[in-house]
Amino acid sequence: IRAFIEEFFGCEVCKDHFLALFDDCTAHDRCARLTKDGKSKELALYFWEFHNSVNVRLQKEKAERFGRPSPDQEQQKK
Repeated sequence: IRAFIEEFFGCEVCKDHFLALFDDCTAHDRCARLTKDGKSKELALYFWEFHNSVNVRLQKEKAERFGRPSPDQEQQKK
């Protein structure tokens, strides 16, 4: 998966972010969870969590661009 993303992702920012997060074994505990023992459920959960973390990052960046509080900042106010 990593090699595919590195080779074929067209968006450099997205590709660089994916590779940095994927290569960081502590991000979503990838190195412990994605072993070669065939746990496809872990793979699916890992990429679901990975996808969600990207959405959170993008929401924060968008909020910063428009000078608005991010959704997590709004949640902390409650």
